[in-house]
Order: sequence, then C-alpha cells, then structure tokens
Amino acid sequence: MAEEEDLDLDVESTEKKSSGMNMKMMIIIMAVFLVVVIGVAVGAVMFLSGGDSGETPTEMTEGGAVEPDALPEEAEVMPTGDAVYVAIDPPFVVNFEDQTLVRYLQIGVTLLTKDPEGETKIRTHMPMLKSRMLLMYSAKTYEDVRTLEGKQNLQSESLKIAQEVLKQQTGGSVVESVLFTSFVMQ
Repeated sequence: MAEEEDLDLDVESTEKKSSGMNMKMMIIIMAVFLVVVIGVAVGAVMFLSGGDSGETPTEMTEGGAVEPDALPEEAEVMPTGDAVYVAIDPPFVVNFEDQTLVRYLQIGVTLLTKDPEGETKIRTHMPMLKSRMLLMYSAKTYEDVRTLEGKQNLQSESLKIAQEVLKQQTGGSVVESVLFTSFVMQ
C-alpha cells in the first residue's frame, strides 16, 4: 500500500512539474511573439516613412534644380526665399508722459525677412534692435499714436530703425517689414 501512495504522489508531482513547464513555455512563446510583432511594426514604419534616401540636397532656382557643388562660391544671395517671421519677445511696454493720467503702450512686434540667413542675423543683433526701438517708442506721446495714421507712422519708423541697425551690423538690410501683432494703449 505504501507503494501505491508513493506512486500517486509521484504522479501528482510530475503533473505539477509538467504544468509549470507548460506555463514557462507559454510565457516564452508569448515573449517571442511580442518581439516579432514589435519588429514588424518598426520595420513597417521605417519602410513607409521613406527614411533617408542618401541623396544630396539640391537647390531650386528659376532654371530648375542645381547641385550645391555647381553654385558659384562667391555668388550674392538675393532675398527671394520664403517669408520668415521673427517675433521680438517680450512685447515692448512703455509709459507715456501725460500731465493728468499715467498711460501705457504695449506693442508686440514681429519682423519679416526673406533672406535665408535673415533670422540668424536678426536674432544675433536683437539686443540692439530692442534698445533702439524701445528708445523710439518711449519718446512718443499718447497723441502721436492715438490715430491710425500715428500707428502707421510708428510702424514705418520701426522698420527704418530695424533696417538701419541691421545694415550697420551686417552690411545689408534683411528686414522687409515690421508687423504689429498686438497694440494696447491705456
């Protein structure tokens, strides 16, 4: 009898071992399946996105595409590129001199350039641009900028300052327009 009980115990322990092995095998199979699915997904994304074609970039001109090596090294670049808007942050805040009230002006200014290197040039000389514009804005009175004509004059004076500063510093005027993106008077 003792032998039958020992045999029954051995059968039960063998079943426990085989079910544990089945569970481990199932986990391994699921892990391999998951890795394969992730690999297929990554491969599909890379294939469908195109990836890097390995071609050198070409520059578009009026006559068509030109390889970078075919361009003359000393050619002057004409500012005919896409418009680039460079915001001057934070907006300018100045107070007006008024005998009876304290008045403020807040102007959000954005500069327009079509020069391919214009944004870099503007950002390089931003402190000087801000300083000169701030001095000009703070010299204005409430009556100077109250009307539409006054705002347009302020805009043209801002453009003149931006062009002067950048011409002094870079040898060329890269700013084509000054835009007021916010204008608050109080």
